[in-house]
Amino acid sequence: MGDEIMTGAAARLARALCAKPAGQPSSEHGSTPFLEKLCDQFMEFLVEEGQQHINKSKEAENYELVRSRSSVAMSLTLWATIGQLSVDVFMSTFVRQMALGLFPQGDSGRSKYDAIQSTAAIGAFLATTPSSLDPSTKKKLNAMLVSSLSLLSNNTQCNYPTLLGQILRLASFCFEGTECAESKLVVPLDNNDKSDNASFLNVAVMTIIQTIQVATRLGFEGQNQGEHDVALALLKAVSINAFDKDGYSFEHAISTPCDELHPPCYFGKRSGNGDSTDLVKGIERRAKVLVHTVIVPLSRTIDEISDEMKEDADDWMRIVPSSLFRLVLQLHFSNFTQHDDTSKYELNDGDEEELRVASTALLALLCEECSPALLLGGDNEADNGVLKTLGLILESGAALLRDSQSEHSEELLSTTSIVLSLLVAILELGAEKRSEGGELIFQSMMPSLQTLSCGGNVQSAELSSLVTELAEMASHAMALIATRNEVVTEDSVTKPRAAADDKADIELIIDHIAEAERDLESSQPPIRARGVVTLRHIARSLADSGVSHVPKKSLVIEVDSVKTSDGSKEQLVLLARTLARICLNALADSESYVYLASIHTLVAISDVCPSEIITLIGAVVSKGSANITVLMNGATETPMEMSFAQEQRIKAVEALIFIIRRRGDGIFLNGPSLLETMLFGQMKMATNQAGATQDMSQLIQVQTHYFQRSQEDGQDEVDARTRLGTGGPLFSCEEGDLLRSAAISLVCELVSTLHPAVIAQYCHALVRLALDALQLESSRPVRRSAALLARELYACVMREETSEEGSEKKATSAMAIAMVCAGEDKLVIALTRCVTATDVDTDNSLAVKGKTRLVDPATQIRSKEALEKRDELDIIFQMAAVVAKSMEREAKDPVVEAVRKALSESM
Repeated sequence: MGDEIMTGAAARLARALCAKPAGQPSSEHGSTPFLEKLCDQFMEFLVEEGQQHINKSKEAENYELVRSRSSVAMSLTLWATIGQLSVDVFMSTFVRQMALGLFPQGDSGRSKYDAIQSTAAIGAFLATTPSSLDPSTKKKLNAMLVSSLSLLSNNTQCNYPTLLGQILRLASFCFEGTECAESKLVVPLDNNDKSDNASFLNVAVMTIIQTIQVATRLGFEGQNQGEHDVALALLKAVSINAFDKDGYSFEHAISTPCDELHPPCYFGKRSGNGDSTDLVKGIERRAKVLVHTVIVPLSRTIDEISDEMKEDADDWMRIVPSSLFRLVLQLHFSNFTQHDDTSKYELNDGDEEELRVASTALLALLCEECSPALLLGGDNEADNGVLKTLGLILESGAALLRDSQSEHSEELLSTTSIVLSLLVAILELGAEKRSEGGELIFQSMMPSLQTLSCGGNVQSAELSSLVTELAEMASHAMALIATRNEVVTEDSVTKPRAAADDKADIELIIDHIAEAERDLESSQPPIRARGVVTLRHIARSLADSGVSHVPKKSLVIEVDSVKTSDGSKEQLVLLARTLARICLNALADSESYVYLASIHTLVAISDVCPSEIITLIGAVVSKGSANITVLMNGATETPMEMSFAQEQRIKAVEALIFIIRRRGDGIFLNGPSLLETMLFGQMKMATNQAGATQDMSQLIQVQTHYFQRSQEDGQDEVDARTRLGTGGPLFSCEEGDLLRSAAISLVCELVSTLHPAVIAQYCHALVRLALDALQLESSRPVRRSAALLARELYACVMREETSEEGSEKKATSAMAIAMVCAGEDKLVIALTRCVTATDVDTDNSLAVKGKTRLVDPATQIRSKEALEKRDELDIIFQMAAVVAKSMEREAKDPVVEAVRKALSESM
């Protein structure tokens, strides 16, 4: 009852104090001398309250301040008085007086209170915010907390500072002072000898948190999406403002009066304006302070509070970091795309560029330091739109791979990588089921994820590795999303397993593998997806403890059923084969997210035993069968003979291509043997003997022509060539040739990755393969791959001539000489005939007897690209031809032969 009486008395006193006496003059904002003196008294009260916060913060980082009854009564009177003031009077008189220490001092000298006192006073003021406020008071507080305080200066620039921004700059100044003091210490000092910067930083951080809490609550109660305003205010606080450009910063006063409780700190101008380097460093420092001292501690607070209090914490502890992450992600994303989903934020054209720079710095720190659950806002992603933003970025990344690369390809794909890692984390670690809207957003991501998981064709070697990583994460995300639709049926209920302590580690792994295999045999696609996810987890755990790693404790313990001279390594090989067998069988699945996830699980398995798995998959592609020893129930070694359909072998080629791209230059260990398998191995591949009928040939030609014209209309040359390079529609009569085409594509990938000196050893076979396919084949897929192989061979010559290694060693052009010796001139003629379409059927003759050969734009465009590279290397090939001719003469010269024979006998 006493509190209610005190509140009523404060309200009556406030009405009496704010009543305007008759005849008293007022300023242009409506303030009177009496109100100004009243605000001065309130400010003195808040400064005293703030000083108590400063003193307590010196004693302990986390403290609880006990307030007297008179202090509570004064606070109630203060808030009641604010309710009686107009917005103009409140801002021009009270806020101006309270915040003046944080802004540049006027010509009349320094203000009565410094920056530390102003910050502590603001913190004391916000700490007593009533639980319920009238609409006019909410409006005043909103203007104070998130709006630009241009009233403190005649500066009217759009990027004028906010109160939150100035407090963050003070916190950065104190944070920098704390770091400098700690870095200079050799022996730790006692608490009494420590700098005041730590306590000042604590007060500034607490004031920032209180500002965020009050501003967010005002937005929620007013139903105007306050979290968006707070997120934008935080970003503006990190960004550059007018004072930064003019060279202003916080600094301690040189002379300190004896009666001062702490060294005064003021906001003053340095000599000269701030240069670009200092401005960027300031952004990075403020972003670091905001994330490390505000955002990350908030996430820890959420984990520590009780379940009963988490609903209250969700309103601002969860939503504000999530909204900030969404804003910086959208701004960073809009830097290199046409998408702009920031319409709900009031961005001024004058400060948009600075905000984008700040968003890049904040995005990196948020992703490094914060958990995915905090960034995505818990279970409210669908409501606050974070998941929709993730979906938009995934769609843009997929469109980039689907259509053509741009000058911002690397930036967009890097952002896509960040988004995919967050998506996988939230799918792995988040709630099993979310709101209906959230689940629908997950499902809407599936087409984009499927495109990303296929990899796409990238010309840049730098992007190839990134695209491979994207494909792996995207396939895993697809499988994880598919498992969310799981329908439990009788065939999906797993049998109870024995207790973990009754089995060895390897037996437990085999049990998990057997469980995954049972899931893959289910009739429910989501359950089959769950099985692939289990295999992926097992493969990753083995890779982390594989042969190339040195774990503290071996993951696999040797048991009686697996006795080898090198038990741990041999067991890893057996486990890798076992996982590969299941994944190879899963390539026959009709669901895309199952077989794509299986492809990338094979890539993960190859990290465990590269030589074993690459050789195994190569044998599957070339022969269509394999005889291997795997581990079955009870960890017993069991020999197995497997055969694979053409569809599985084609998908196995995709797995090998991803393995090559993932390993990069490291493929030199296994690349030559894989290349020999593709070129000289026992190839069992069906061919399309019947070919296309006359009616089907006409249909293919018409549809191909329509595809070519539709892509050329309204598109630039680069985009048209890229899309034509994909080949357009494929018909059922051509499916029999896909495996041969895929095998040549695999050879192309090896040619583009292996060192030119290695490729030169196989140059005769490679040139002959491309030449024979272009001259003798009628299959469109095979001819496309042959033209691609020719292009990659010329690219390999260019790589040899332009590499730094070659320039240092004065490259001998071994690749170019090898191609000349292999009949490169005939390859040029064949490519020219492809481009001019003089090697296809006409109305009067057939290009290949007994077969139908049609005009194919994809083959033409790839042949044209190969000839363009050949033209750039014309001088190189002219010199190579001279060298090759000289080598041929020397080989036939008996004198040279006699000298060589004598030298060999003497050695």
